[in-house]
Amino acid sequence: MKNKSGIPPYDAGVFFILYGNDGKHWPPRDVGTVAGYRTTRMLAHMFGKTVREVARDIIDRAQKMEGEHGEQWQRDHPDAAA
Repeated sequence: MKNKSGIPPYDAGVFFILYGNDGKHWPPRDVGTVAGYRTTRMLAHMFGKTVREVARDIIDRAQKMEGEHGEQWQRDHPDAAA
């Protein structure tokens, strides 16, 4: 099932948690910290997953996004690396 934007609801929840964190603990690295977010626990309950599974998914997505944006920035600013 997908929502109007075409994003599966679970992925939309992961993005919501990443976006809603307001950079307080960005990038998320600790499973225990991310598992403590109320929204993480709610998403786990909604989709029948463990809280630690959802926390790992959030951290993995954040690292993937960080890598994508880092590579794009390096392409856009080649002189900065020198």
